[in-house]
Amino acid sequence: MLLENIDNIKNFTTHLFSKNTFDYCMVNEVKISTYSTFTIDGHLNYDYFSDEEKNDINNEHLVSWSKLRPICFDLIKGKKLPISFSIIFAMKRSFLNKLINENNIDIDPEDINDLFMNIKYKDDKLTLTTGVSLKIFTLDKSLENAFDKYISNFISTLS
Repeated sequence: MLLENIDNIKNFTTHLFSKNTFDYCMVNEVKISTYSTFTIDGHLNYDYFSDEEKNDINNEHLVSWSKLRPICFDLIKGKKLPISFSIIFAMKRSFLNKLINENNIDIDPEDINDLFMNIKYKDDKLTLTTGVSLKIFTLDKSLENAFDKYISNFISTLS
């Protein structure tokens, strides 16, 4: 697990809410507290989609950040900062497969629930943590280490 304290909050949140930097992420949950608290469950409602649209979803079970980013931006924009927000991202299956292959990690992708990136803002502090959810027990930390390294490198490019 990686824990990063984000020093340049303005730059990071610009990337998060105003640019497509995080658009490759899928959203598990968003919670934004301003004049009210807004909670968004990122799980797709398959009953909403036509059969043709379901085929285009590509086996993803969560909505992409690119779809929710404008909505979330509308909730936080204004003269006042939000009281707090938290965003739980999950990585796309294609990202997960690429990470496994590029790092020669010996794990079946079917044994992985998700790779998570949690972003939390509260009391003028912004933190990012990572997490790996597996369906199996293993002492092997190579997937977690590779994911943490990727996210750490990714964050350093935002500065």
